[in-house]
Amino acid sequence: LYNHSVTPDTLKQLLQLTPNLVNQRLPIGAFPLHVAVRETLSDRKEQFSRIEVLLEQGASVEQQDDQGLTAVDHAA
Repeated sequence: LYNHSVTPDTLKQLLQLTPNLVNQRLPIGAFPLHVAVRETLSDRKEQFSRIEVLLEQGASVEQQDDQGLTAVDHAA
């Protein structure tokens, strides 16, 4: 889920098959929504699509990563 080569359509299919992944902490210490928000700076259109998919699939905006930051903090 934290590989930027995953397309929004593939991400949506994956999350529909395994919905618990949307709010699962990744090995890098962050959550999928955190990663998508951080990567938005490099490829805005694609990343906004991933953010939209994650939110549609129930990603929590309140989860904190290993540094205590939320996705909103990363976006600021």
